[in-house]
Amino acid sequence: VIEDDLLLSPVALEYFSAGLDAFEHEDRVKAVCGYMYRLDEPAPEHRAFFLPFASSWGWATWRRAWEPFVAEQGRLTEKAKDRQFLRQFDKQGIIAASTMLKAQQQGLIDSWAILWNAFLAETDGLALFPAETMVLNGGFAEAGATHSSRGNPINRMLVRLGQGRELADTFQMPSQATPDEVMRRRVVNCTEPRLHRLSAL
Repeated sequence: VIEDDLLLSPVALEYFSAGLDAFEHEDRVKAVCGYMYRLDEPAPEHRAFFLPFASSWGWATWRRAWEPFVAEQGRLTEKAKDRQFLRQFDKQGIIAASTMLKAQQQGLIDSWAILWNAFLAETDGLALFPAETMVLNGGFAEAGATHSSRGNPINRMLVRLGQGRELADTFQMPSQATPDEVMRRRVVNCTEPRLHRLSAL
């Protein structure tokens, strides 16, 4: 899924295809994500890794993962009323998950992405992420953007964070589909996700 305002690494499509091939039969793996948040240093050995959430900026999946999700979207929306699930969902850490799911349930936002992440949380799913980003969003917070605008001061800060970033020119696949807790903590505690969580409150 590649929107028309995304900028891709020359090896992005090769990366997506490699991930789809390598983990096609790993039911726990639900997505291959191309975007990586801005970290001080990339993952060790520049190797891709697994996290318990997904990014919507350039990604791929399999029919085996997508079709069950589509069938469950209505029920997933109602998980906003399940306090135990919301606590589990917030443990993903990347976004203000429970706040956004409640907003979805109340009709305040319309986001398939929050439901997709709820699906990963419910199924103990994983998404593959590159050590360095394969994708940059060239339209984020621009005039006419679907869910954001430059008028939001947090979005302006996020735009500045993205300036001067370079796209990855190589990648390595992990050998096993296991979550990387060290990288999860690094990602959720870096500046960009902190701003995303703040913008949802």
